[in-house]
Amino acid sequence: MFFSLLHAFLLFFCVVLLVRMMMPTHYALLNPYAATLDNLLNRLLQALRPAFPMPAKPLCGILLVLALCADAVMLSRMNQNVMGVSAFMVYTFSSATFAQWFIIALLGLFRHLLMILTGVLVLRIWHRSQHLPGYSGDLLRLAIYPVGRFSLSVQWLVLIAGTLSLATLMMFCANSEVQYPMEALKQYPGFWAEVAASTTLSTWLPGMRLLAMAGLMILDILSELHGFVVNLIIFSIINAIARNQSLTYFINDLFRLLRGPLPELRLGFFYLTPLLLLLVLTVASGILPALFMALLEGIVALGGFYVV
Repeated sequence: MFFSLLHAFLLFFCVVLLVRMMMPTHYALLNPYAATLDNLLNRLLQALRPAFPMPAKPLCGILLVLALCADAVMLSRMNQNVMGVSAFMVYTFSSATFAQWFIIALLGLFRHLLMILTGVLVLRIWHRSQHLPGYSGDLLRLAIYPVGRFSLSVQWLVLIAGTLSLATLMMFCANSEVQYPMEALKQYPGFWAEVAASTTLSTWLPGMRLLAMAGLMILDILSELHGFVVNLIIFSIINAIARNQSLTYFINDLFRLLRGPLPELRLGFFYLTPLLLLLVLTVASGILPALFMALLEGIVALGGFYVV
């Protein structure tokens, strides 16, 4: 549990450093969440500047490398040399040297950045608007800087190119793969389990395999959002006891962002919309990947895109 939280913190810290490195030299942050994070980062940079007398951006680059090194060490302690693609494939990586663990940490950061971009684009579809509501929506827009400055079509092209690149790197760097772990198949009832079990990506041509992996990586955000909503519900229950006004505003702001067009449902003092959102994400994260794989399996069968 501790290592998982530390891993999440290091990825978050890396994203903050990357955004700061991409920002202009002179900028103003009106978002209170972003301004607070930027203030904390400035204090850290000021504390390190006597030992590293250099501008902010190169110093952020050094901190980024150190954070990735720390993540590589932590992953080696956890023996986390695997990376999954939805519930359909698990890749294992060589992990004998520190350089290989560093590559695993770097791929994990790349995947995390793509998940953030996917989340922003999915939430824009969910809200049917390019502008996400609230300070949390504005913080997500800042997290994909500078990609977020381009048009929506360019952002989708960046996402597709990024997922294809990550899929290629995973296939190139991994030393083995496991298709359809039995524990993953249990989440698919009846017909979908048969579809998943009958689909063998190893017999597909590399181009079709890359397409399948890229699509599954994009759909992975639904599972990520599912877990995020579960944690958010737990925090909201704890906050209902603690009654912290700042945390209450932050949680409500996140719920407004995630619920989208869903109505506000209340039963007395109980707020039921998060449970409705959790149900929607549970159904979507289970059905959409299976539907996507069934569609690709049909295309492969019709087109004969098999390795001979």
